[in-house]
Amino acid sequence: GVTGVQTCALPICIVKVASVVIHPDYRIDPAENDIAVLTLSQPLVDVPIIMPMRPTDQPSYVQEGARVQVAGWGNQSTSGNSFPDRLRIGTLIVFPDSACGSNVPYTLRGIEFDGFDPDEANAAVMVCAAGVTSAGKVIDACQGDSGGPLVGGEGAATRLVGVVSWGEDCATRHPGV
Repeated sequence: GVTGVQTCALPICIVKVASVVIHPDYRIDPAENDIAVLTLSQPLVDVPIIMPMRPTDQPSYVQEGARVQVAGWGNQSTSGNSFPDRLRIGTLIVFPDSACGSNVPYTLRGIEFDGFDPDEANAAVMVCAAGVTSAGKVIDACQGDSGGPLVGGEGAATRLVGVVSWGEDCATRHPGV
């Protein structure tokens, strides 16, 4: 093999982080610019790469009603701790900007979600999304999913459109941000 290159036997791959750079304009309240770059101590191979959204991509990736997916190993319980032993993927729907900073409710599959106030969410830099199963259960990211991907599109057009940041509880009548 090539020296200094890590191959991964998915789903487990452990590589040390060499450095962390937090966005210089990060604000905790509201959680704007809630992102950091982690540089690994060695490159990975045989791991699928998802390109981030580019300025030339269609805004349809994050328009109201767009289908996106979130992935993580976060808590699966709304009242306790239940962390999965496998990566979980949830399909969500992007909420309109009015529900993500203008406090307008949004109904998805018969469930009315509360919107966030302008002092809580900023639709100019945040995307709100949630899902509802056919059985009427809310699909959402939770504690432990933060920093995980929000992915839109399909096939060669798949793009990283966001990063899990925060929410109000988990799988409630508020979307994840």
